[in-house]
Amino acid sequence: RLESFCHHTIAGGDMLVVPDARLDPRFAGNPLVTGPDPIVFYAGVPLCLESGFRIGSFCLMHSTPRPFGVEDEAALHDLAATVTAHLRLADAHVRLVREAEERAAHQATIADQREELQQRQSALASAHHLLAMAEEVAGIGHWRVRLADGQTYWSTGIYGIAGLDPATSAPTFDGAIDLHHPDDRDLVRSSISDALERRGAFAFEARM
Repeated sequence: RLESFCHHTIAGGDMLVVPDARLDPRFAGNPLVTGPDPIVFYAGVPLCLESGFRIGSFCLMHSTPRPFGVEDEAALHDLAATVTAHLRLADAHVRLVREAEERAAHQATIADQREELQQRQSALASAHHLLAMAEEVAGIGHWRVRLADGQTYWSTGIYGIAGLDPATSAPTFDGAIDLHHPDDRDLVRSSISDALERRGAFAFEARM
């Protein structure tokens, strides 16, 4: 980790931009720069949980030098804010479930259970609100599908990008695919299908 660019991002606590690592004394002799598949350009932002603990970085890398202006920095901050919102939502969920289990072991009354449920719903609603605000600032959205029954959810950002009305457009898996350019839909379907078959992560670029 000490040789990685992300280590400097996490340790520094703010955005790190390296337009040309070959000219930067901190990285010029780094194996990641001098090796056969070099990192020449880097821009990264630390990712922090609500506790302030830095768990990683959100970064861009390229094998050639790149300019990186104020607008680029703002966009990277917005994207990192969206990722952080997802991470904090997951972290809040884990903590709430753990607290609920601990309370259930000691307090089994109906009143306690109702209070616990209200607190959990309130915390999750707050986390979802944080995610929605981050998506609005970044001008992006997300959709997800529950594999067990095919139930699909679209975020407010998706409706905005597609110019659809949530009151008249029900979220579906096929509808999410149809949000992409006709020439790219087969790529989207095959990427998702391959990921399900491999039970692994995937990434692709497609036009909306």
